[in-house]
Amino acid sequence: CTCTTEETESKVEEEKPTLTEEQQELWVERGVVPVSTIEEASRLVGYQVAAPTFIPEGFLPGGLQLNQLGPPPQVGDEWDDGSGVAQQVWNWSSEREIRFFLMQFQGTLENVQGVPSEVCGDSGKREFFVNREGSEYPLLWLHRWDGERVYSVGGILGGPLTEEILYKIACSVRVREEE
Repeated sequence: CTCTTEETESKVEEEKPTLTEEQQELWVERGVVPVSTIEEASRLVGYQVAAPTFIPEGFLPGGLQLNQLGPPPQVGDEWDDGSGVAQQVWNWSSEREIRFFLMQFQGTLENVQGVPSEVCGDSGKREFFVNREGSEYPLLWLHRWDGERVYSVGGILGGPLTEEILYKIACSVRVREEE
C-alpha cells in the first residue's frame, strides 16, 4: 500500500501487540525479545521501525531485537505506548568485531549522552570511545532526532567501516514504505 506515515502508524496501533510464548520466556530471562521482521518489530513497539537503506558491501544482518526503556511489560500485556527500543545489528563478514548498530525509540535527545552536533541535517549528538574494554577498535555513536524519534547509529570502526561510511548509514535511516 502507498500509505502516509500517519495511515501506517494507525494500522500499527490498531493491532494489539502480543508476545509469543517463546518471546515471553526470553523477555523474562534476558529482557529482550528477538523478532524476525521490521513489520513484527513495528507491531510490538507501537511505531513504524526504520532501517538504513544503505548497507556497506560485506556487512550481513546480525539480528533484530526489542528492548524496553521503562519497566518491563507484564507477560502477555501490551508494550507501553511506543516506549520499546528496536535494535538491529550488521556484522562485517571478514571480522566479526567490526559491526554497526541501529537503535531507535520514541523520545528526544534529552536523555542521550554525547556532544551536541548536527547529524544528517537534524539535531543530534555524537559520542566517540577509544580503548574500550580492551578492544583495538574505536566506537562511534551518532544520535539523530527527527522530531519524533531518536535514531542512534553506532559502529565499531575498522576495516571498511569508517566515520564517513557510518555517517552515510545514519543519513540513510528511514521508514520503508509498504509496497
